[in-house]
Amino acid sequence: MHIPVLKNSFGFRLAATSYIIPEGFMKNISFLGRYVDEIALVLFDTGNENNLPSKTEVREKAPPRSSTSPITCICPLMSSSATPTPQ
Repeated sequence: MHIPVLKNSFGFRLAATSYIIPEGFMKNISFLGRYVDEIALVLFDTGNENNLPSKTEVREKAPPRSSTSPITCICPLMSSSATPTPQ
């Protein structure tokens, strides 16, 4: 599969989410760093499930800062539309 390198190709920063290839987000960050200007890391914690990395995982698996694009963490609020609004 050919993926064009679009880093620094536009007058704006081109970003991609951290879930492009079917691997964990650490491998996606390593993979995407050469193709886009910024990576959006989507993290969640529902109370029952989460994809938050441990400190050890970040220390051991994160690519060096110099080898990847900047990373923006996005932490969407997990709420149900059926949840009553607090008064």
